[in-house]
Amino acid sequence: LAGVSVGVYLNKVSPNWLIMVLLIVLCGYTGNRTLNTGMKAYAKETQQREQKRREARAEAKARAAGAHGGRKGQDGTDGNSTTPVSDAESLDAKEAEKVPVLDHEVNRAARDGGAKGGDGARR
Repeated sequence: LAGVSVGVYLNKVSPNWLIMVLLIVLCGYTGNRTLNTGMKAYAKETQQREQKRREARAEAKARAAGAHGGRKGQDGTDGNSTTPVSDAESLDAKEAEKVPVLDHEVNRAARDGGAKGGDGARR
């Protein structure tokens, strides 16, 4: 209650311009603190997200390398063929959404059954 009483008294004895300047300074200070806190939280979350993405990619590559041994490719050959397979193919649906596959040639080759030349027919 003492803070409220002092605030009411200062509001009555201070000119309006001084109150306005003090409110602007207060809003600027609290806004700056909030912005800095938010930027730090964003940077931390971004770093954690990138770390999880790197771990998921490494795990996907490890699974893909282990899954190629007995797996048949899209062209019906055994897992030792040269048919490129994307990392996301060896994951279940939820994990595959988390791992972006950036190699468009791998995706195209996997979709077309590994044929880069051939008759050019699309399936």
